[in-house]
Amino acid sequence: MHKGLGPIVGWLRAWVALCVRRPRLVLALVTAVALAGLAHGIAFISIDTEARNMIDGDLRYRRVHQEYLEAFGQSRDSIAVIVRAETTETADEATRRLVEAMRARPDTFDTVFASAVEPYLRDNGLLFLSVTELEDLSGRLSDATPFLERLMADPTLTGLFKPMKGALERDFEPQVLIGLFDELSVTADAALADAGEAGGTARALSWARVFDPDGQITGQGPVMRVITANPRQDFRSLNPTKRVEATLDTLFDEVRGVVAGPVAFAVTGDAVLRGQELKSVSSGIGLSTVLSLVLVAVILAVGLRSWALVGGALLSLFLGLFLTFGFASVAVGSLNLVSIAFTVLFIGLGIDFAIHLALSFWDERRRGQPVDRSLDGAMNEIGLALVLCAPTTALTFYAFIPTAFTGIAQLGIISGTGVFIAFFTAVTVIPAWLALVNPSPRRLKRDPHPAFQRRFAKVTRPMALIALALGAVAIPWADDARFNADPMTLRDPDSPAVRAFQLLFEKDNTVPYTLQYLAGDLGAAQDKAELFERLPAVRQALTLASFVPKDQSFKMTELDYLAGQLAIAFQTEPEPTTDPDSHRAAIADFIAAGRVMLDGKRAEAEPSLLRPGPFEASLSRLIDRMARMVAADDATLARFEALVMRHLDDHLGLLERQVAVAPVGLDDVPQTLRRLYMTDDGRARVQIYPRYNVAEEAGRARFVDEVVAVEENVTGSAKTVLYAARYVSEAMVQATATAAVVAAAILWIALRRLTTVALILLPLVLAGILTMAASTLLGMPFNFANVIVLPLLIGLGVDSGIHFVLRARAGGGPLSAVATSTPRAVSLSALTTIGSFGTLALNDHRGTASMGILLTIAIGLTLVCTLVVLPGLWSLRHRLGDTNDR
Repeated sequence: MHKGLGPIVGWLRAWVALCVRRPRLVLALVTAVALAGLAHGIAFISIDTEARNMIDGDLRYRRVHQEYLEAFGQSRDSIAVIVRAETTETADEATRRLVEAMRARPDTFDTVFASAVEPYLRDNGLLFLSVTELEDLSGRLSDATPFLERLMADPTLTGLFKPMKGALERDFEPQVLIGLFDELSVTADAALADAGEAGGTARALSWARVFDPDGQITGQGPVMRVITANPRQDFRSLNPTKRVEATLDTLFDEVRGVVAGPVAFAVTGDAVLRGQELKSVSSGIGLSTVLSLVLVAVILAVGLRSWALVGGALLSLFLGLFLTFGFASVAVGSLNLVSIAFTVLFIGLGIDFAIHLALSFWDERRRGQPVDRSLDGAMNEIGLALVLCAPTTALTFYAFIPTAFTGIAQLGIISGTGVFIAFFTAVTVIPAWLALVNPSPRRLKRDPHPAFQRRFAKVTRPMALIALALGAVAIPWADDARFNADPMTLRDPDSPAVRAFQLLFEKDNTVPYTLQYLAGDLGAAQDKAELFERLPAVRQALTLASFVPKDQSFKMTELDYLAGQLAIAFQTEPEPTTDPDSHRAAIADFIAAGRVMLDGKRAEAEPSLLRPGPFEASLSRLIDRMARMVAADDATLARFEALVMRHLDDHLGLLERQVAVAPVGLDDVPQTLRRLYMTDDGRARVQIYPRYNVAEEAGRARFVDEVVAVEENVTGSAKTVLYAARYVSEAMVQATATAAVVAAAILWIALRRLTTVALILLPLVLAGILTMAASTLLGMPFNFANVIVLPLLIGLGVDSGIHFVLRARAGGGPLSAVATSTPRAVSLSALTTIGSFGTLALNDHRGTASMGILLTIAIGLTLVCTLVVLPGLWSLRHRLGDTNDR
């Protein structure tokens, strides 16, 4: 031991003696300060769930992002309401009704926007099609003009099936008929299944799919619409968006009751995700804290087997926790999603000093020494170890403070200081407590039998070599360990907001990971957009100018022609047929004409071509359904007609407006769109959409890196998530290296022998390799929460090594340490730490749960390496001739 450390142990013994002389005063003072700290923490501490705030705000990418948020602040706390339905009409109707209902609640929503129901975008929808898409649609509508004229004249089943029969008799097979046949078959199934009156949940016919059967314009699969809104949050609540979500649930039920067809709603966005995450983390930490205390108490009761020692250890733990809570409220004020776990970490770590002191005291007390002399003897035996362990563990946490990862730096400040607080309460509260209760001495147990020591020596050497071999084998898996900073991977995958967030990746125009660029004016924004769109990684780059359709001159010519073709249909005065028998007759005539056509085509087909094509298959299905419909009662027939005609007027009304539009320019873009892409002072936003799959980290990295290569000042969720991963992984490496260097320096100062320092650190390196390999094999990457595992492993492992080595050196070798309370204390400390940290694994928050799992694995491996590998290496060193332990 370095001679300069001797006075520190003397001072510590003097402090303990003072606490023994004035126990009531000491306990009263510490308890009063601890309760004051608890009260201050309850009154003033808060929780910040914003993931981006866990990275240093002075970093360049953070400053760029903050500038963007100040310009377009509506994106900061927005929510996304997702509407999903089988058809375009159902989705649009539900979206329109929901937007109207939300805008009628200004006390709950500041702004509400949905591009799908924005009048400017809907009325000019055909102008936003490509030239090819417009020509294709125009051709289909022109072919269908006679059919539409008859249908507008008689918008009933009779007016629908008579022209369909005429088309079959003329052997007319336009593509639009396939879409119409398929839609009628689906709608007939809904009506025949008695799914409810029109206006309920029965699916109405989609005229959008009739005229776009291949989904070239409307898209394939379920239709999804997204409503963005800025909610008014209640930050006094544990879940600030709770009232908003409750309001939306009510509105969802109202909309479901009036739209035709099943519709599903979901809510996500930063505000909702943070609220749900805060709820899961806070409730989970509360449960983990209670379970930690229970498990620690049980382990202490079994391990110490003395109510006096258990009581003193728990009193020291509680008072230390209260003091640390008070310190946190003063030092940081607001906890984050990582630092909120400090309570569980304190319980697992803070009890270690109490365990070593209690067991060392009991060794002395059982020899018949009075309490004061037993405590003094204990301090003489383990005082240096306690003094060394406090800074090594604390500096493990403090190692994160200089990094860019401010989220865990906050945990470092709290928990690092908490270690010193735990040391203080252990050497203050426990001596005072024991002086008051004065536990009676018990008979000293016999030391372990020498035969046990010999067997121990024989086992530890080969097991140490086996463990080292396992470490060598595990290196490739350890090398594959990775860091994932996507905040979504920390959240409960089964929570509604997280499931809704994943839905956004299904459509190119709703993908949540995009990039943004803030230009000085619209001209500069357009130039950048053109630059970005030339990149392989970029699918499109939108500016305000993107909402002015291109090639309008050619498209207007096409629309003028189409308007002329449809003019008669739009001007026709309807004279609907109301007789159900007329409807049945029209349907029966259609069935007969359809069967004749199918029979003729089968007779004309080559034997090798008897398999029906798409048209024949669609017609056959419809004939089957219509045969059943003719035989159905009047109520079923009326239900079928209502579902078929429900959206016809709306669809044709929109089509009439779309073909009659005039050319538009920037001045025609409404304010609802303008404020999304332009600021009042003229700055312009470029929104950049990826071509790669940014749901995966590799695709996200390619997208961001390609764009950043041509413009460093882009920002957005894709970049913030990616750069956070890089800075946090750097922080993990930096903190781990710092903890290792500092621990080695402290050991050198105390032990003054490089081989002994290496002897303590080598098992920790082994435990670190095995922990990283376990991370890979379990598919549990390092993240914002569990990144602390490796530095903490160093701190705790060094502590155990210090206790073992100092006891071994004092007794002349590792076998002598087996006869002391140190192995038992090390084991109890590890078990209480594992029991405490392990409760985090029960948390619904995946980040916190992964912290608990990896910490449990790391501490378990550290225990094995300390009690097996370290003695084995020590014995091996002696066998090789190095016997100088001092």
